[in-house]
Amino acid sequence: MRKIGYFFIVALGLTQLVHGQNMHVSHYSAANGLPSNEVRHVALDSLGFAWIATDAGLVRFDGIQFESYTQYVPSQYGKYLLATAEGLLLSHDAGISLIQPELDTTKISLSQKASIDPDDPLLYYPNRLFQRSNGAILVGQPGGEVHLISQGGLKQVLPRSGEEAKRGLELFFAELNEQLWIAYSDGSLYVYNETSGLLEQKAAYPVINDMKSSGNALWIASDKIYHNQLTSDSKNIRAEESFQSPPGKVSALALDTMENIYLGIQDQGLYYLDRTSGNRPEFIKVYGNNDPHTLNELPFKNIHSIVFDAEDKLWICSSEGLGILQKRFFESIGSIPNANTTAISIADNGNIFVNFGDVYRVEKTDYGYKGEQLATASLGTITALTTKGDRLWTGTSTGKLHELNQKGKRIKTIDLEERGEGIFYLAGDSRNRIWVAQAPRDKPLPGIGCVLPNGSFRDYGADYGLENRIICLRETPRGRIYASGIGRDTYLYRYLEDEDRFVNLSMPFEFYVGPNFQVHDLAVDQNGVIWLASTDGLLRHNMEQLSKVDLGPQFSNKEVKAVTASADGSIWISFDTEGVLRYTADNTIVMQEESGLPSKVMTYRCIQSDEQDRLWIGTAEGVVYTLNMNPKPGQSKKPWLISTVVDGRSTSGNTLQMYPDEELLVDISAPSFHGYRIFYQYKINDKTWSAPATEATLAISGLVPGQHTLAVRAKKEGAYLWSAPQLIDISVRQYWYKNKVLLWALAVFVLAAMVYLFWSQKRRFQLILKNLNRGLEEKEGEVIKQEADLVKFREEMRHKLRERKADLLILEIMHRLFSKIGPDTKWELVLETISLDLLKLPGVVAYEIGIHRGKHIEFEGYSEKVRGFTSAKVPFKPGISLAAYCMAQAKAFIFNNLSEESSKLLEKKDLRIAPYKAAISVPFYINNREAILTVYADKEDLFDEYTRKAIQIFATYLEQIA
Repeated sequence: MRKIGYFFIVALGLTQLVHGQNMHVSHYSAANGLPSNEVRHVALDSLGFAWIATDAGLVRFDGIQFESYTQYVPSQYGKYLLATAEGLLLSHDAGISLIQPELDTTKISLSQKASIDPDDPLLYYPNRLFQRSNGAILVGQPGGEVHLISQGGLKQVLPRSGEEAKRGLELFFAELNEQLWIAYSDGSLYVYNETSGLLEQKAAYPVINDMKSSGNALWIASDKIYHNQLTSDSKNIRAEESFQSPPGKVSALALDTMENIYLGIQDQGLYYLDRTSGNRPEFIKVYGNNDPHTLNELPFKNIHSIVFDAEDKLWICSSEGLGILQKRFFESIGSIPNANTTAISIADNGNIFVNFGDVYRVEKTDYGYKGEQLATASLGTITALTTKGDRLWTGTSTGKLHELNQKGKRIKTIDLEERGEGIFYLAGDSRNRIWVAQAPRDKPLPGIGCVLPNGSFRDYGADYGLENRIICLRETPRGRIYASGIGRDTYLYRYLEDEDRFVNLSMPFEFYVGPNFQVHDLAVDQNGVIWLASTDGLLRHNMEQLSKVDLGPQFSNKEVKAVTASADGSIWISFDTEGVLRYTADNTIVMQEESGLPSKVMTYRCIQSDEQDRLWIGTAEGVVYTLNMNPKPGQSKKPWLISTVVDGRSTSGNTLQMYPDEELLVDISAPSFHGYRIFYQYKINDKTWSAPATEATLAISGLVPGQHTLAVRAKKEGAYLWSAPQLIDISVRQYWYKNKVLLWALAVFVLAAMVYLFWSQKRRFQLILKNLNRGLEEKEGEVIKQEADLVKFREEMRHKLRERKADLLILEIMHRLFSKIGPDTKWELVLETISLDLLKLPGVVAYEIGIHRGKHIEFEGYSEKVRGFTSAKVPFKPGISLAAYCMAQAKAFIFNNLSEESSKLLEKKDLRIAPYKAAISVPFYINNREAILTVYADKEDLFDEYTRKAIQIFATYLEQIA
């Protein structure tokens, strides 16, 4: 459905110098799909769709197309729509219908029937609906009759007036602190007495055309606009304020969430009531400015009602169709020109100064901002400006530096014409200095100039640490001053206050930059990170590393003209010809004309943040500000799944099944009324998102068998983030005759059947053979058992023989040791004798005798691994020495798996025993000192209890003769 944006271009010129409320407008009429231009009322349902009551029926609107529901309502003359927990209530000539919206099928039923007979107890031409705080519904009817709809059914609250003159009265309702107020279009204002069921008149006006409540006050549209402040119990009027001389008859009144007042003026259109403190109240006409360069007369002349939604969009219901008016992310100022912005400066008192060659002062008003040109024409063409205290400093194209007050009156001039050409940048700091960046004339002009607090001028050049030209200087809230300039090695500096000089913070690049590299602007965030707007993209400098910020393939290498850091951590930059970009670690979003920028062409160093964190941005065609403080992009709503069709078969829900060669058609909808396009993206499983498209029907095919997840998300065009995804689980099944698993199973079944047939025949013959061979097998089993018993007996005899041989060898070795070693044998000969005989034991490769002396154990022995005698001295620590552990336990140990068994006893591995596999350790005493004899083997499972006893006997012998 085509959207008509604005009408009747007013001959105001491209400069847009108009004092007025300007909004983006979307206009829809019968030419765009409405059944009638007479739109009576509108309401949004729980799914986000808009329902519109017209004189020719009911329609639903998703922001793109209208869908008629006229055939489901018994009367085409819709009056009023009210959103309730059960759905939408629509009043019409035939009664009240209940609309229960659903994605696939909307249910519409006649909940209350009306009668054309005035004496009938049923409803009589119901119009305005109102829901009280207790959930009951009030229904206003001609002549002042009021019915109440509750769980108890339909009940008349107020009867119809018996006076003929009052038969056409219209009613308006408001409830404050559970107190019901009712206004009649004849000018009577009442409080409803719940106890008596009667009306108590509280005021009278010439006429009442509309009534709204806000807080504990009533707003009434009459010959004037009345603001009635109520008492604390909301039963009486405490104070009345009036706003005189509206431009005509007020046909509708509405308040947004900020209590801004909008009025429908009969035959004239939409107005705004300016209540700026200190100014005379003023009725300001609202214009359309879809194109920021022009203002457009709104097409609405006779407004029936004004409805605000949750996002403060105005829905205009009029005789000229439906209108949707809204502020955009960026707002322009109607009273200043759409010209090239060269500088923006925000003064301490909140005034904003903007330079277009002429200087404008911008001030806050009730409805936004207004600008006033300063009388600076005599100063020449102004090319730069800044503010300091209550002073305004300007630089000209001829090198003149002027100090002005905030009304534009010149205080003094500093002539810098001989120093260079035009002054293109000025900045003030907290030490009352004014820094001056000036273009060179016929020779280089390195560094930056400065007007010192005493009024003198100083050049900060090479003597002060600046080796190249500076083009921007910024001071952080902590008082640190950074400056940026040109050149790959001279693009960033910091000013040291104590030394009155600059230090170079430029770091080498790990990425490509062009030969004419410059940093046009810089910003320092709350973490001290410096963000650089450069000719080669947005750079990040954290004093330790310089990196290029990834803004995607389209924007990473674009020239950045300005940068600022917001309090929420987001970074805002402007490009040469691509508009504005907001960067966070989570996402980036580009904003252009659809977000309110008058141009995508941006200007140098023209992004500023005021004291309320509202951004002010300069473009080649004017300056704009963000509508909200601390601005953030809006969140797009998750798209609704309208229908899914698999090869012509309709399915429901977010889970479906299909085959690989089938096509899936998915219809989605994300109702939006922001006046621009809706983009959709989808992805399957973990693949990348598709390219954004406006088509709301997705065609999916070629899915392989298995489980898949289809994710679909939506985004409003402009300053909006992508929505959370709508997820659809898809099970793709294979045809049975293409299913490899099933085919293999079938083949196995056939093979099994053949095997079974063969096996059954074979089994018959086997049974016969089995009976014949059973006797033979029994005899053969007896023979085999006898042979096995014989083999077992032989093995037992061999084992006993080996044990006897080993025992005899041990006895022989012990005998030789006892015969060779006596009480008079020297210790050296004892060790030698032991090495000659004890190492003849099978598998034994080393022995050692350790004696505990003081805090150590002193070892002597012999090892085949070194082929010689050994000695060592180790600390007596049972936790790390196996010998110390055995001595501490005072008992002999057999270790047939030395590494594993010792690790269970010790806290730390004993490296001395690492070369050996098995050991026997026997503690004893030598000369009343603790000693230990250890025999080592290079094989596991070698020693038995007999060997341990023999070694222990030998150790006891040594103890007796020592």
